[in-house]
Amino acid sequence: MNSSEFKKYLSTVSVSHFAIDDYILPIEEYKELFYSYNKFYIDDKNKNTKSSNLLLIELPKLNKEIFKLLNEIVKENSSKEIIIFSKDENSLYLLKFALHFSLNKIYPLNIDHFEFGQILKNIAKKIKIKQEEKNQVEISKKINSLFALLIFKDDKIIFANDKTKEIFQTTSLNDIENIIKNSEEIYKLLIDNKTNSADIILVNGKNEEWKYKFFLETFDTNSNKLLTIIPQKKIENTEAFLTTISRFKFIEYLKDRLAQNAIESTPMSIICINISNYDKLLNVCGSIILHDFVKKFIEKLCFYKGSCQYLSQ
Repeated sequence: MNSSEFKKYLSTVSVSHFAIDDYILPIEEYKELFYSYNKFYIDDKNKNTKSSNLLLIELPKLNKEIFKLLNEIVKENSSKEIIIFSKDENSLYLLKFALHFSLNKIYPLNIDHFEFGQILKNIAKKIKIKQEEKNQVEISKKINSLFALLIFKDDKIIFANDKTKEIFQTTSLNDIENIIKNSEEIYKLLIDNKTNSADIILVNGKNEEWKYKFFLETFDTNSNKLLTIIPQKKIENTEAFLTTISRFKFIEYLKDRLAQNAIESTPMSIICINISNYDKLLNVCGSIILHDFVKKFIEKLCFYKGSCQYLSQ
């Protein structure tokens, strides 16, 4: 690691430096290179290490009270990098303490300038790597919570994240596969075996219609495919559209009318409208355009139907 790289690594390090009396470590030339540097006495009641990612602890002497204070500091900062420098680096109690908290080796307090610089280099690199890994995990969590991600090997799902299971309202990969195969638009996107995208409308767990962007990415090196599903906007329905009833409600009304008809012999009419070329229209126009057409058609029917008539899609 050259000088500029060393400075770059140290610029990500925030140090809390602890001592009992005098500060002995040869740290002066590095102070300005750290992102932040704070020093405390080991028995300082107001020590604040929240922003630090590296603790340097000097122990020129050891006794019961110092071990008690050391234990408190290490416990409170167990997720951070901690390096202990002691006048008695071979102390059995100190080695056991370090082993208990999975700390690095104990270094001599009278360490020379060069070796101290090497320790800082190694620990700064380790901190940077840990921070990058942490950032990747955080980004992954955010992506996982926002986007649905599926990985296919050929046409078989080998991975689906939690957001995918939320969108398709099932935790079973087999069920998700069946839903995809029964959706002409999604399945067509999948079997085309080329990087592509499509706008598709799906109904979520709250029975809301949403427009989603489907991105399919294929790989030249293998048969795997990555499908990303990104929500774009909720499909808002008009007041007329909202006067339609669900299929279940329609069946309940139909049963009541059939029972009433059987007793009173009152006339009853049912009009069924079937779009016979629906699949062809879906293939040619896409779900967005077809959905808009059906929506406007239902709105028109709502305008003409009477108050005692029911309409269901």
